[in-house]
Amino acid sequence: MLNRVIAWFDARYSPVALARDTQPPMGVRNFILYFVKQFKAAFALRVVLVAIGSVADAMMPIFVGLVVGMLSSTPPGEIFTQHWQTFLWMIATVVVIRPTAFLFDTLIRNHAIVPNLVDIARWQSHWHVIRQSWTYFQNDFAGRIANKIMQAGEAIETAVNLAIDAAWYAVVFVVVAVVVLAQLDWVLLVPIAIWLVLYGILFVIVMPLIAKYSEDLSEAKSVMTGRIVDSYTNIHTLKTFSTDGHEDAYVADSVVAHAVEFRKLMRVFTYMWSILFVLNAGLVVSITWLALNGWNQGTLNAAAVATAIPFALQIMNMSGWILEIGSNIFRQVGTVKDSMDTIAQPIAM
Repeated sequence: MLNRVIAWFDARYSPVALARDTQPPMGVRNFILYFVKQFKAAFALRVVLVAIGSVADAMMPIFVGLVVGMLSSTPPGEIFTQHWQTFLWMIATVVVIRPTAFLFDTLIRNHAIVPNLVDIARWQSHWHVIRQSWTYFQNDFAGRIANKIMQAGEAIETAVNLAIDAAWYAVVFVVVAVVVLAQLDWVLLVPIAIWLVLYGILFVIVMPLIAKYSEDLSEAKSVMTGRIVDSYTNIHTLKTFSTDGHEDAYVADSVVAHAVEFRKLMRVFTYMWSILFVLNAGLVVSITWLALNGWNQGTLNAAAVATAIPFALQIMNMSGWILEIGSNIFRQVGTVKDSMDTIAQPIAM
């Protein structure tokens, strides 16, 4: 039964279809949208399903607070008779709504989008590039061109799907968290507001650096791949006229250049994570202290405290995940830009 459902999603798109306009556009945004627009319905459904899943996840701290409130205010033996409707909604959310949303989202992503988008981007890029002039191919390594075509599809798919999985999911979750915490005590929003500002500053500073260094790294990888493939392609000439030392040095230079670019990128990650650890520690400590202080002064009950602290912990855990995903998105964007510069050139005769 499930195999039939999966097969239905697999067949929604053809990996060798051609767009109406066979010329991929320049500009990273336009280049990505050129392929994504061919999957508009699938991505629209993903946006809706991920939002439903995010709201369901945001309900978990609320459920914890509700249970704590029930335990503190309900006599033993009466919790199910007094609150059965609330428990029914909890069960429906955890057992039915959340799994169903994530199941359909998984089917759409893994079977309608991922394999088809990756390969359709590769096929359409190849279809366009292969029609370039003889001079186009003489001025570049065959391995370098092939590498850029092969990496483009996966980079586009990863960047777009991760943006929905992480960025969109986080926006919905934080909105729910802010609404709930504001109803408990607006003071709880102060540390979240400060954290969001500092987190946004970190994001704005770090992500463009990751995109730039990723583009440089992708170019270095393409050069390294091109030189290695070129060595194998011309192996007869190398064996006849070249020396091992000369060819080794030629490839080794590209490996060293690739390592240099890789280290630059990793340095940004080190600074990024170090700052995030400090921000998250401040967020959790401040919200926990405010919640406990509110309970101590009688302005918050136990249920409110049991809701606020898990929200803070979830936001802390999510922040690292979002930053990791965000950095990956910008790495993929850098890769897309590197590929686009080769693929999207107008055909010259």
